[in-house]
Amino acid sequence: MPSSPRILVAVMGDLIASERSPDRARLHADFNAAVQAANRGADAALVSPLTITLGDEFQGLATTLVDALALVRGLRLKLLATDVECRFAIGRVRLSSPVNREKAWNMMGEGLAETRDRLNEKSVGNAYRFHLGPDADPVIERLMDAVGSALTRAERGWTDRQRTVMLALLAEGRSVDQLSTTLKVTPRAVYKIRDAAGWDACSGWWDDLMAAAAALDARAS
Repeated sequence: MPSSPRILVAVMGDLIASERSPDRARLHADFNAAVQAANRGADAALVSPLTITLGDEFQGLATTLVDALALVRGLRLKLLATDVECRFAIGRVRLSSPVNREKAWNMMGEGLAETRDRLNEKSVGNAYRFHLGPDADPVIERLMDAVGSALTRAERGWTDRQRTVMLALLAEGRSVDQLSTTLKVTPRAVYKIRDAAGWDACSGWWDDLMAAAAALDARAS
């Protein structure tokens, strides 16, 4: 009896309005550097590495939804640090062809086209989009999309000062005390900037997304 198709998680991304960038060479250098760094940092989580398929798009295959979400979060924050806007789609895939462990292309499976369709919904402003597959509860998918939309609005609402603080805390893992020393302000000032940027809400939303992903991964195992 043939084995059932392997379930993996597609991770896809696309730069937003890259054609309007005043310095496309720098944009693509930053984009390539971020993708390469993500591959190095998430090697164990990826079964097929993030691969740039066109000048401003990439795709890869992760083992679990949790791995995919963590990868997307790190990549999103790294790109925001260089003022690069990118949207992402995470989708469960039933792979019916062998895994290409060198580059994320020339593979077939249910869910790949659907995840690509989610990525290409350009009328949707959400930077975080999900395709959980036909067996998943559509309400869960809509709720994860809604949380992703809330995160997107929060991130795009950060002032320059708020972005500096939030990215240092979230992407670099720096403490409030360390950041206050770097910025030459009091810890209280850092807390005030952090709170105005929606720290509690953003942290809670990410926790909720990761919890949902972990529960879905557990059901699939």
